Amino acid sequence: MMITHTNSKWFAIFWPGINLFMRMAFSVKAAVISMVFVIPILLLSSDLIGKISVKLATTNKELFGLNYARAVLPLMEITARQRMLAVQFVQSKEMPLGWESNQVSYAEQFRQLQLMRASIRSQFNDTKQFDALPTALPTLDKSVTDPDDELAIYTQFLINQLDLLQNILKESGLESESDSVANNLVIIGLHDIPIVLDHTSYVQASGTKILKTSTASTQQQRLISDRLPLIDYLENQIQENIASTYKASEIIQQKIGKDLPSSSEFLGLTRHYFLDSAVSGNEERFEMATQKTIKQYLDLQQSVVAALDQVLNERLLHLSRQKNLDIALISLSLVLALYLFTSFYFATKGSLTLISDHLLQMSDGDLRNVPRHPEGRDESAMVLADLRRTYESLHSLIQRVNNGARQVKIAGDYITERSHETADRTLQTSEILKSQLSAMQEIRNAVLDSAQRAALIVDFSRNSAEVAKRGGAAIADVVSTVRGINASSQKIGDIIGVIDSIAFQTNILALNASVEAARAGEAGLGFAVVATEVRNLAKRSAEAAAEIQKLVSASVERVNGWAKQVENAGLTIQQVLENANKMNEFLSAIAETTEQRTMQIESVSGSIMTLNDETQNNLALADMTKSAAESLLRQAEVLQEEIANFKVAY
Repeated sequence: MMITHTNSKWFAIFWPGINLFMRMAFSVKAAVISMVFVIPILLLSSDLIGKISVKLATTNKELFGLNYARAVLPLMEITARQRMLAVQFVQSKEMPLGWESNQVSYAEQFRQLQLMRASIRSQFNDTKQFDALPTALPTLDKSVTDPDDELAIYTQFLINQLDLLQNILKESGLESESDSVANNLVIIGLHDIPIVLDHTSYVQASGTKILKTSTASTQQQRLISDRLPLIDYLENQIQENIASTYKASEIIQQKIGKDLPSSSEFLGLTRHYFLDSAVSGNEERFEMATQKTIKQYLDLQQSVVAALDQVLNERLLHLSRQKNLDIALISLSLVLALYLFTSFYFATKGSLTLISDHLLQMSDGDLRNVPRHPEGRDESAMVLADLRRTYESLHSLIQRVNNGARQVKIAGDYITERSHETADRTLQTSEILKSQLSAMQEIRNAVLDSAQRAALIVDFSRNSAEVAKRGGAAIADVVSTVRGINASSQKIGDIIGVIDSIAFQTNILALNASVEAARAGEAGLGFAVVATEVRNLAKRSAEAAAEIQKLVSASVERVNGWAKQVENAGLTIQQVLENANKMNEFLSAIAETTEQRTMQIESVSGSIMTLNDETQNNLALADMTKSAAESLLRQAEVLQEEIANFKVAY
């Protein structure tokens, strides 16, 4: 099959694909097209779902990290409190209020931290940092006399806890959070505030110790002074990050609130009490300012961590919903595409199968099943409509051809029958013409014989004078001769009658020939012209024969008169001579007329011979016509047999 297109430039671009699809079955084409669409969709869907799954996994990991970090924060709070109480115990040697409960709380929180870590251990590389944590806080030792020793021990505990917290942020991905709001919340709640709380509680413990002794070493002052700028800086960072978060999310602003912690009083008192030349101050006021700052930051930390947890959970829920929605949409799209494609396949395949079935029936000649009216408006329906029109046209054509074949057979039968009749009649005409030609030959011979006798009579007439001179004895001979002439004249009359009969019969035959020529149609035109000429010749022959008859009749009457005169009167020789002269004249005229009639007979004979030749030609044409009619009849029968292979509905 060859497909062409008027725009060969653009058509050439699509020819490889067209050539490929021309070599495939419809089901293979459908499979190829579906794979071309389904594979990219599946790949893109897999990539999309994969990215969402990665985000879900990342968010889940961040949530694990947040919960892990939230389990570390109480340990830091308890450790900071115990650091303060341990310093007080070293100074006062009295059991601080809340020490035991803090010890129990720390052990319980550490146990929960261990359980938490056990559930997510495979996700974080924190063995080193976790192992650095104390499983329990140390007990009070009355032998310790220097508060700075306890301060250093607990400070190291807090540093280790901060290291674990920062490692959790790193391993969970919270540290590199891409969302600005969540990133700000991570920095605020899990990085900046823990450091602020650690430094603030350190200054609290160290400051309380200093206020109790009213003395401070240079190193102690330096340790305090080193922490104050960092606290001040982190507080500014916290405020800026919170302001930025508020701009990005009003929900976070509502959750955290507008009241932000301020360490200005704590920082002012610290600088005034511990960094001046004279170390002194109100211990209670310092304790209240410090506790206020710590409490504000602990509350802010709790709100920020809760907000971060809400953000991450909302993101997790959003991603889960998005993933489920995408999966549902992709699944629905694939199912819908599969449904539509299957519907398209069955619709197109069904139409093609129906068209193929009808074409197979048509190829077998079965035109009884009319293609149904197409139900749709697609290309298959258009082809089915064209097939129906083709079927109707072919059905009508077969009926017309079948009727035409029957008519041709009838006409062939009629032409064959008429051809046989024409051939038979032409053969009969040929036989009649042959007999007429033979008769004309006999008439010609008879006329020639009469002419010869007429010539002899003329000679006799010329010698009649001499015969008359010889006397009456010759009269008897003359009478006898006259009687012979009379008999000859009568015979000539009979011959003329035969000629007239022949002319009449020839005229009848020519008329029949004209009729048969008219029946023969164009094949008999030449024969009709010849028949007309034969009729004309027969007519002229009849007229000439009539004139000869008249002349012969007149001659017979005169001869009879002469005979009577010779017999009755016995005329004299002079009268005989005169009668002989007259007879000579009449006989000369008869001889001339006989010669003319001989020529006419010869002409008629030639015409009859020509007519016979034409008749033979017509006979050959009749045979050819009969053969052609028989061939036409055979072709009509073959056509009917071929048409009979088609089964049509009437």
